[in-house]
Amino acid sequence: MSARGRARPLLNGPNGGRRQDQRARFRRALGCAASAPRVPVLAVTIVAVLLSLPQLVRLGNWLDPDSFIYEAQVLELRGMSQDAALRTVSTGPLATARLRLEANYITAHPGKPRHVGSLRWLTYTAKFDRRRWVVPALAAAMVPLFAQRSLQIASVLGYVLSAPLLFLLLRRRFSVPISLLTVLVCIALPMFRDPSIYPGTDSFGVAMETAALLAALVVVERGLHWLPLWIGGIAALAFTRDATVVPLAAVGWLLLRERTRTHLALMLTGVVVALPPLLVFGTPLREELAYTFSGFNIPRDASWSFVLHRLPSFLKIQGHYQVSYLVHHPVTTLVFAVGLAFVYLARSRSRYFSFHRAAGAAALVLVYLIPQLDNHFRFELVLIPIVAVGFAAGLEHAWSVIRPRLIVGTRRPIGTTRHEATPVGTAS
Repeated sequence: MSARGRARPLLNGPNGGRRQDQRARFRRALGCAASAPRVPVLAVTIVAVLLSLPQLVRLGNWLDPDSFIYEAQVLELRGMSQDAALRTVSTGPLATARLRLEANYITAHPGKPRHVGSLRWLTYTAKFDRRRWVVPALAAAMVPLFAQRSLQIASVLGYVLSAPLLFLLLRRRFSVPISLLTVLVCIALPMFRDPSIYPGTDSFGVAMETAALLAALVVVERGLHWLPLWIGGIAALAFTRDATVVPLAAVGWLLLRERTRTHLALMLTGVVVALPPLLVFGTPLREELAYTFSGFNIPRDASWSFVLHRLPSFLKIQGHYQVSYLVHHPVTTLVFAVGLAFVYLARSRSRYFSFHRAAGAAALVLVYLIPQLDNHFRFELVLIPIVAVGFAAGLEHAWSVIRPRLIVGTRRPIGTTRHEATPVGTAS
């Protein structure tokens, strides 16, 4: 008997049907990745790499105090204590430019406290970023290859990873050309590209937020066997940025709207996974607000009365800086205006748009929860996935208006007159 003949009894035996079902389920589970167009995914990834290359040739900008906090976490993961790590980064070569900047500022403004140059200030500030371990862990793993550049490389990897994830998120609803064009526009925005090349967690926050939103949609559309993807996405986001409320709000809205077992499982697992970082490392919201309202200095008064008294004025200042940024960056203004308008003003009541409307509402709350001074639109990065969805909807609408006119305009063969293109016996 041939080898092929001997194989058939195994497939058609008592366990054959079960094995075939398992293989079919496995193929369906891979369907999402297999159905994604590989060329566009590769294209947007390559473009993201090319956009970040000019800045990768030099050491990243080490002027943001948060960068030193994350670098200290890298050193902690490699064996140092927290105090030793903070002392090392505050006196090491990476801090030279920042210390010079602080010295010049103090000379011009006597009595102003030091930041990176003060171990007390670094120790106090570090607790606000204590939940963010994904990027430092990735950087710590790359130290043997990139040494002091590892944190910057990790940040750039988050930016590069955001491109294919945004494309896959858009492909759940839009065509390949529209998804591709939207992603290229989003990753080219200076407010997204520029912070991503600095040592930090901004770009990875966008990537993990997009991954969590994508995972939720995949679970809803393809079933609970994709639930581990959602759990992993929420866990990664919870240890990257404080933005888990965005995908959780989107899932919560679907649960209120449709009330299915899948939505309930998404909500319960998401909350359970998002809570540990908050419980272990704390959520000092009041202290962080007081710290911000004190000019990023250790506050003398961290009470709620102080916070609530200063909140209105800082919201006004933040609005001023946002308007100023948008006025000087018209392309970003256009993309955000089109994106948010088509997300919230579109008549579509589909699950996809309802999902992202809820996510966008939560993202807007995050933006204004802790008012920031002149942040160059960095904290608005949490809106990037929602803006991308709306911008893609705008492109789709524009194409639906333009396409019929193009078809009508090209219906007559090139080089012929209207009467030459009219068939014999047909009224012109």
